[in-house]
Amino acid sequence: MPADVDYVEALNEIADRNQRQLSEALITLENRITDLMATAPLKDGSLFDLEWAVKARADIRKLVEDEYLATVDDIVRKYGGVALDTQKMLETYGSFTKLDPEIIRQLQTLEFQGFQEVGTEYLDVVSKEVYQNTLTGTSFAASVASVKAVQGGRLASNAKQLVHDSLMQFDASVNTAIGKQSGATKWKYVGRIIETTRPFCRKHEGKTFTTEEIQEIWEGSWAGKASGDPFIVRGGYNCGHQFRPVFDEELDDQPEEIQEAEKPKADEFVLNDEIEVIGSSSDAKAFESAMSALSPLQLSAVNKLAKPRKVIANEGARGQYNAPDRSVSADPFKRGGSIVRHEYGHHVDYTLGNIFQPFSVTDTAFITAFDKQRKALKFHKSKEKFLSMTEIKDQLYDVKVVSVGSRLVGRLVIKNDELGNYSDVFDALSAGAFQKNFGGYGHGPAYFKKKEARLKEVFANLFALYGSPEWPRVKKLTPILADAFELIMEGI
Repeated sequence: MPADVDYVEALNEIADRNQRQLSEALITLENRITDLMATAPLKDGSLFDLEWAVKARADIRKLVEDEYLATVDDIVRKYGGVALDTQKMLETYGSFTKLDPEIIRQLQTLEFQGFQEVGTEYLDVVSKEVYQNTLTGTSFAASVASVKAVQGGRLASNAKQLVHDSLMQFDASVNTAIGKQSGATKWKYVGRIIETTRPFCRKHEGKTFTTEEIQEIWEGSWAGKASGDPFIVRGGYNCGHQFRPVFDEELDDQPEEIQEAEKPKADEFVLNDEIEVIGSSSDAKAFESAMSALSPLQLSAVNKLAKPRKVIANEGARGQYNAPDRSVSADPFKRGGSIVRHEYGHHVDYTLGNIFQPFSVTDTAFITAFDKQRKALKFHKSKEKFLSMTEIKDQLYDVKVVSVGSRLVGRLVIKNDELGNYSDVFDALSAGAFQKNFGGYGHGPAYFKKKEARLKEVFANLFALYGSPEWPRVKKLTPILADAFELIMEGI
């Protein structure tokens, strides 16, 4: 992966981590404010003491400082390290002027002040809410609920967006300042493409523009656009892209044919040097072969997205995906490589989302397709479910008569390796009832107790099936899910 794209990917991961850190602090703040309100004098279960309400403002201010501001102070202090990383990334492309450390400190101060303004607004609103509830004799339970609503509606939503945009705009300021001081007049628009990436950013990602072209193009209008200098606000709110300064010499040294040679081939998957591979060279080749069996559209997608950090490909490896480690584990010699493609589907799912929230459990369109398909199969009606599942079972399995002691019994045998993934799709749609009733491939009721598990497995299974000869069967039996997944692949 190019240094600039790799850097912006890492920057977005830092922003995600900062959001999680702040979310934890806000939960603690909410709990501590609830504890504070529990100390209020009550009359018949309602607030009444205005003197306590006035004093509570100072206590709430202290809590905001201890939890919210202390957390954002810790976050913003780390921006200095981000600035150093920016400088190192740029130096891989040429000689750039080093930015004055005082400018870095000033930028950090400005970013912290933005968080302070949000905190002050929150303090004013919560204090007013507590006072008014006391003045009107609101019940304690209703008062706590109203304060929590303020935090969820104001501080949480504003601060989470701000913590992402703050880091990205800080880095954009550093990037732009270094570039302009170094005399750059051309800029490459770099970043990651995820499900929520705006069409505007998709259109311009990876392209190089002059300063004048940027000013002209960014005068346009699009959903989510933010006001301000385009070099700083970039694609708008929650944007994951950056402008990277480019010298003419770099463009001269990178002719088109060389740039094209650096791109992964559309018809193959390669375990590059950035991936830690556990297994022999033959294991790695088998893994690559299993992945190269994907459709051209899927290969284009996986070569565009970030690849796993680790691949465990040795024979006998357990099929699983470790999201925090971005680690894919699968035996490439088993079931025609379909396990490899399934586990890699989990990686794609998490890459489109993030390490804690995969795309499949948050995308409204995909969740809606899952629910509609379940109802179309009559899996939501207990009396009709078994008959529907029986018809599907006959589409996926043959019955093989085998001897068990002195008896002859019929056992289900999957028609081919690819259909093991499809059997699991129906098991997920039926919350494990398919596997429970017939056996065969599926995670079962215990695993599929939570809907999130069903959505994640369906995504991974559809990914494995998409490029296989069985996709026409998928489109015939589960057309709603098939259509939804095709749109996702095309979107990448």
